[in-house]
Amino acid sequence: SPAASEGYRRQCLAEAGDPPWLAPCSGAGSGAGPGRALRIYCEWRSAGDVLDVVESEEAFYRHGGCGLTLSGGEALDQPDFLLALLRGARQRGIGTVLESNGSSPAVLLQAAAFLDVLFCDVKFHDAEKHAAMTGGELESVLSALRAVRKRYPNLPIRVRTPVGPGYTVPVNVGPGSPEMEEAVLGFRRIAEFAASLGKSEYELLPWHPYGAGKYEALGREVLALEPPGGVIMDALRSAISGIVCMV
Repeated sequence: SPAASEGYRRQCLAEAGDPPWLAPCSGAGSGAGPGRALRIYCEWRSAGDVLDVVESEEAFYRHGGCGLTLSGGEALDQPDFLLALLRGARQRGIGTVLESNGSSPAVLLQAAAFLDVLFCDVKFHDAEKHAAMTGGELESVLSALRAVRKRYPNLPIRVRTPVGPGYTVPVNVGPGSPEMEEAVLGFRRIAEFAASLGKSEYELLPWHPYGAGKYEALGREVLALEPPGGVIMDALRSAISGIVCMV
């Protein structure tokens, strides 16, 4: 791959947009003012550059059977860079995990050939809610996971659903309320889907405010959400228990 020099990067951007073997590794921004130093949110790297960094830290992860995890944003949105990383990792004997929302089924199926584990979000069971909140089709995500399982029957898959008050669970209501019972039913249906895949796990992801700093750096409004309480999480776990292996 060509060196990711600033001059080369600018030339590529001017002529044809981002080259497929280059990608920003975070976001870009800086802070100025008393007590605030320059903060780098982005570095342009080739797939080989990234893998060199991963290999340089082998002593920290190899013993535990770990390796390279690709997460979001959404890794499937940069298919050429994603596949270059995964192919290179496989060639170097580096373990691979992908965290995805399954929004690009064809890319996901290609990527699965180089994965050791796949984590995929199924955010809603209701197709209308899924479309309204994500802008995508629920059936597209479910079909993508079925296709991956059919082609790669031994690939471990973990289906995950965020627990966000006001989004996937109601606010200001407790277990037993009609609103909460409807939400619980949705989680049960997703758990049943996860179980139908075989060799799969299901994980509940409680909302947390850890990403607030990135929202602020991007000049975006931070969502005014409270993490779900233990009562809600216990109710969901109880309803799902016995359907699928929970994480």
